[in-house]
Amino acid sequence: MLTEKIKKKLLYTEYWETPYEKWGVDTWDSFFYEKYSGSKRKSRSALAVELKVLNKHLKPGREKEKVSILKHNLKVSILHVLGREDANEHSKCATPCILRLWGITSSRLDLSTVMM
Repeated sequence: MLTEKIKKKLLYTEYWETPYEKWGVDTWDSFFYEKYSGSKRKSRSALAVELKVLNKHLKPGREKEKVSILKHNLKVSILHVLGREDANEHSKCATPCILRLWGITSSRLDLSTVMM
């Protein structure tokens, strides 16, 4: 269970109050679309920020492990989008914004820096 101190650092506490076993990229997207009716880009960008906060402040344990899994799954979904962008270089997505959150600024990605 997240402490009140951690909850104050998050923007979307309602989602994180659900059991950590239910946390996932798809459940996040469903939550975000239902509550904020934003695009997938906004949803994934918001999730990246939330995961960064959680990773920084959670103590080692199952919740932090779940956050690591979510970060990995989010990165994999971004790499999938990157593959589609290579096929269609005019497509728009949240990739550059999210990658900057993780400190990745190069236009040519080294997969070892993206994957955990």
